[in-house]
Amino acid sequence: AYTMIVPVVLSSRQKNDNLFRGECEEFVFQPEDYPELEEVYKKLIKMRKSGYNILNSTRFLEDSLKSILSQEIKWNCDAGEYYIDILPDGQLGACNDIPDQRNILDPDFLTQFRSRTYRERIKKLRSECPGCTYGIYREVSYHLNDYYVLGERMNDLVKELSRRYLKRGFRPNKAKRRIYRC
Repeated sequence: AYTMIVPVVLSSRQKNDNLFRGECEEFVFQPEDYPELEEVYKKLIKMRKSGYNILNSTRFLEDSLKSILSQEIKWNCDAGEYYIDILPDGQLGACNDIPDQRNILDPDFLTQFRSRTYRERIKKLRSECPGCTYGIYREVSYHLNDYYVLGERMNDLVKELSRRYLKRGFRPNKAKRRIYRC
């Protein structure tokens, strides 16, 4: 089993109509909580690097801690470019926090989705967003824009495949190679 760490996302909006955010003062970390929080993240990063099944990249863990400590969420969000949310009724969202008026069931959806108007609208909505620490979105952006994160994930894959092969008693096939001559 794998674990993905998702920090609490609190809303700074007056009207909170988003299912993925909440307003609860008890969840706001206070400065006296920071040393313990830093220790927890330090341990998570150490666990991740030593092979525990933590899906988050080291960069995400480091960045989410910085966001909590600084109370500023800064990152280059790619919502609507590299990923989109599709609701069961076909409604589209650039992410959990950026709804859209488009529906994938509309006959002209692809034309609208590829249009400059759509891109400009999503860019404007992203600029108005207070930010987030949703790992699922950040990780996609990190994988596409940060070669270190991609390398870390490839390393995880090689380790996992090796573990699976060794567990099953994998032995290289010693069958004779066939030589084909033209």
